[in-house]
Amino acid sequence: MKPPVKLEIGQWIDDRFGGHHEDIWHYFEPPPGMRLATLRDMYPGRQFLYQVQIGPDKGDYYTGFFAGNSIEPVREKIRRGLPVYVKD
Repeated sequence: MKPPVKLEIGQWIDDRFGGHHEDIWHYFEPPPGMRLATLRDMYPGRQFLYQVQIGPDKGDYYTGFFAGNSIEPVREKIRRGLPVYVKD
């Protein structure tokens, strides 16, 4: 398994403490211990892994955090059956 690569972009997470920045990682496959997410798995601040749908990394995976503007797009990915993973 190829190791993940830290991207030059990140995600700002608003939280009760005012917010913080999280790095985004590029994975080539879901790491062991991750499973497909359900809508019930997703709550504010939860980290997840989703399959990239366009561009040069199509088919690979990026990390994300379920918060703010990501909530509805992630829910829609799950509803459509697109791969979104979480770790218990």
